[in-house]
Amino acid sequence: MTHLSRRAFLVVLTLSMAIFLLGSTVSGSAPSSVAQNTFEAMRSAEASGANIDSLVSQYNSLLQQSAQDSSFVSVQSQAAAVQQAALASKTFNGIFTIVLIPVIPLFLAVLTVAIFRLLAKVARKKILDMEIRPI
Repeated sequence: MTHLSRRAFLVVLTLSMAIFLLGSTVSGSAPSSVAQNTFEAMRSAEASGANIDSLVSQYNSLLQQSAQDSSFVSVQSQAAAVQQAALASKTFNGIFTIVLIPVIPLFLAVLTVAIFRLLAKVARKKILDMEIRPI
């Protein structure tokens, strides 16, 4: 976990504790099901490795303003998009790693053989170019 994802996890954890333990927002009413679904979407996006700091701040401000459900739907769709991007990035990184694991050692082996052959060729040329000097 990176420093940012730890911080985001702590923010989400604090937010979840506030929602579930206190059970009320600033206005005193319980969060709507859309707000809770948005929270779950943000939590799953964070679990997939996405950076959700801006989404958490938007969510908190919407909770404090007792915003309409449509605002939470917007944040929920952004969380889903961020989650998809994180999953796509993980897939690309996995494929990239699978391809690079055999390619890098093969390249290094070929490079090493080429360097040894070059050194042997230079040594052979140096020996052949030596002049035999009369005593």
